[in-house]
Amino acid sequence: MSYTYRYDRFMTYGGPGENPGDDQYAARPWPDWDTADTAALARYVNPESFDDLGVPSGLAFNETDPDLVEAAGREVVRDAYNALAAMRLRYGFDAWGGPHVGRQRIRYPARVRREKGTCLDLVLMLAGLLLRAQVRPVVALLDRGQDRHAVLLADVRRPLDKSYLRQSADFRNIVRPRSGAEDGVLELRPGARLPAWLIPVDVVRVAIEHDDEQSVPFDEAVHGGHDELGKGYATTLLDIPSSPHARNPLGKPQDAQSPAIYARLPVLEQAPSDYASRAGIREDLKRGQGRIVLCGEQGMGKSLLAYERARGADAGYGWFLNTSDRLSLRAELARAELEQMSRVGPVTDDADHEPYALAALRRLEDSDAPWVVVIDNADGPPEKIRDFLPRAVKPGQTLIVTTTNTAWGTFFPGVEPIVVEPLKSTDMADLPERLQKVTQGKPLIYEALRRLAAAGAWQPLAGPGQTGTQESGTAVVWRLAAGILADDQAALDAAHAVAWAPPVLLPLDDLAAALGLDDSAPLDTLRDIGLLATRTQNRVTTVQMHRLLRAEIQKERHVMTQGASAGLPGWAALASTGPGWQLLTRLADNSTVSDLHASAAQPDSLAGLEPHRHGLVLHGVARVLELRSMVEEASELYAEAGGYFDPARDAPLVAECLYGRARWANQNSKATLDEFDEGLTFASEAERLASTDSTVEGRIRAARAMAMRGLLLRKKAGKDGAPEEPALAEAMELLQRSLDERRRLNDPEIDRAEFNMLGTYVRLGKLTGGADAHRWFHAAYEGYSRLREMRLERFHGVVISSIAACTSGRGLTLYYGALAGVDPRRKNAGNDDAPVVGVGTATRLDLLRQASVLVADSLRERSDLAPAHTDSDDCLKSMGLLEKIFGLRRLFLAATPKPDNADPDNADPATVKLATLSPEQAAGVLHPKEKELLKEAAGYGLVPAGA
Repeated sequence: MSYTYRYDRFMTYGGPGENPGDDQYAARPWPDWDTADTAALARYVNPESFDDLGVPSGLAFNETDPDLVEAAGREVVRDAYNALAAMRLRYGFDAWGGPHVGRQRIRYPARVRREKGTCLDLVLMLAGLLLRAQVRPVVALLDRGQDRHAVLLADVRRPLDKSYLRQSADFRNIVRPRSGAEDGVLELRPGARLPAWLIPVDVVRVAIEHDDEQSVPFDEAVHGGHDELGKGYATTLLDIPSSPHARNPLGKPQDAQSPAIYARLPVLEQAPSDYASRAGIREDLKRGQGRIVLCGEQGMGKSLLAYERARGADAGYGWFLNTSDRLSLRAELARAELEQMSRVGPVTDDADHEPYALAALRRLEDSDAPWVVVIDNADGPPEKIRDFLPRAVKPGQTLIVTTTNTAWGTFFPGVEPIVVEPLKSTDMADLPERLQKVTQGKPLIYEALRRLAAAGAWQPLAGPGQTGTQESGTAVVWRLAAGILADDQAALDAAHAVAWAPPVLLPLDDLAAALGLDDSAPLDTLRDIGLLATRTQNRVTTVQMHRLLRAEIQKERHVMTQGASAGLPGWAALASTGPGWQLLTRLADNSTVSDLHASAAQPDSLAGLEPHRHGLVLHGVARVLELRSMVEEASELYAEAGGYFDPARDAPLVAECLYGRARWANQNSKATLDEFDEGLTFASEAERLASTDSTVEGRIRAARAMAMRGLLLRKKAGKDGAPEEPALAEAMELLQRSLDERRRLNDPEIDRAEFNMLGTYVRLGKLTGGADAHRWFHAAYEGYSRLREMRLERFHGVVISSIAACTSGRGLTLYYGALAGVDPRRKNAGNDDAPVVGVGTATRLDLLRQASVLVADSLRERSDLAPAHTDSDDCLKSMGLLEKIFGLRRLFLAATPKPDNADPDNADPATVKLATLSPEQAAGVLHPKEKELLKEAAGYGLVPAGA
């Protein structure tokens, strides 16, 4: 019988006291790995980490026949690889370099499965699986110069048992101990070739980037392992079973004690100067924990101080979030969460940021481990972003706010702001006194002038008697920079474009593509003369222009040569390009979007463009406005843009313009009948033009236009004096056809199409009675319930506004069910023979009770989402519905006849029918302002018409 190796036996070989037990490790967070201690990596390999991850229990290498053992072992390694592939793991590139090169954060297997893993995380996962299956794992660390990589070697010469814990002679023939290292740390012997029984696996190939991808097959991963090892990189091997650290593997840590953030802040390309006058501030920041507020004027270097503090904490792991406005902070939190989970991509709607932003907050609040987060440029009122700040900051955790707004000084109880004062003259001793005055003590201006001088700029100030001495520091900087760029049109264009771009870190390659540049040379020039700051992380370089410089450059009207756009300041001309569009939708704040709109709306701003390009610019800006819920402004630009397109040649673009105009007609709460009709015309024409495009995108566009027709018909129904039911039936037919088509085409917004249907069901239920009313209300109730569960699952249990809307929709349906005397919660009478149509008073009261709970829940959910916006339209609607529910309950109780000669307190409302109340009785129950409820109650015969 073959020997079955058990890892728990192996753990005891270290002798007494070396195996403290799982419970001692389980409560501990995983420490960062000291990259100088290769042998310590063995601590992160624990086969028991897979007990709750659904790994096949039969995964074991126990073949002893010499003729079969290698083939059997290879199949075990293949099965282990495929077990990882079945987990649909995501790859996350975390750098091993920078000033914190000595520390690397390792994710435990459950966290990798839930979020993502680096090549090292994935290698250690496979090592744990193989050790569990009695296969000897050897980790290979490859130094590739700019970065490092990890692959795994699987020794299938024989199963791992008591006698094979030590390296075999065959194994020692191809490896040797690394000089001065601990046991288990090896290197390949010069000229050694891997035998067939030592299988190299490039484990990172098991990971996927998108949900529709499949992992690279095992044989290709093995080929990739051979390829990586054959490139001649300096390679260090760790034979896991031989390492003394393997005897005490780390247990699965509690989630609350594991790190909240696994992303490192990028390295600054230009380190800030160490000004003597800032020593006190640096010391205060270094000592500070909890909540810290840095307050001061723009250009004082607050962001750099905060960044420096964040980079120095927790090995540089942290978040630096642009907070130009509320929506920017929400988008930044969402981006940070998506990057943490390796799910970064274009967002389809601004509202899609919400669940991920809330998940990011929950990640911070649930963690007891250290973290550092910088809320940068939070110059607006603190109350506006209160709900996007962590509610709790525990010991070891740090939240830094940089702001020009003194209101932050009293926002956090007990937190005294650190005021960042201007530099002293001694900090700028290398500048003439006149130039020191120009800087106003702002490091931004001082550093820019130093760089410009180094780049050859002279005569920074005008001569005696000239007005140039009154120039601001930023004006001097831009005048000198523009002089240097005068002979470099591409760099000058780039400066203007970046000045109108979102004021955040912009990926260099994306920005170059948006500008139509062949390479980044013009942007490199801007960096060299100090107009741009750059940061690099994971081989991705980002650039940013300070807000003061942006504002100065924006004052100057500039004609762009790149992209053949004239008259419109830089970025607006690029809004319709693919890369430009992606940057705007991902990174733009409200100020940037408003500037784009103001620029595009100027009558002469695009006068120099040929018509098609003119239309593209307006169309691109309108799309950005729509994402920021500026639907009316977008509609105006769509109307103008459509006039520059040829319907025959540009049918999809014209269709989008018409759809945008119809969308405003649908969302405009004050729309007239004429505006509804105009919107219907736009939607019909948009559908016709979109239908000329037979691609999936074209068909989805046409189906959405069809749905817009249905929504507009539903809104118009009953407003023109015509019967409601025929118009609603037509609206429902259009919405259903649109829904069916979008299902066939896998429209990513299919849940919104379903939601559109449910409101129509409620409207039709109100117009009918009896079994028909029950059918509509039941369909609506089931639909809201299903959509709520689907959205909760999609967003991992995070409640967002669209989920709260489903909660409210369920309550609304039960309210109308109570009015109509039907029970929407059940499809039919069921086994208890309780009716679903013509229900008794007891059931009606129960429907109202549950409706009140649901609507109150939705109100609480909406209030939790935005505590500072409890007076929003949605919250006010929920409050109004609650008032109607309680008012209807009072009507029901008043309309319930009391039996003669009976105790009224013990009367069974299910045995009596509701009476029709007189106007006087109704007036005694309801408040005069409850007119809408009176009207609805009269429609169902509870009170006389006109009561």
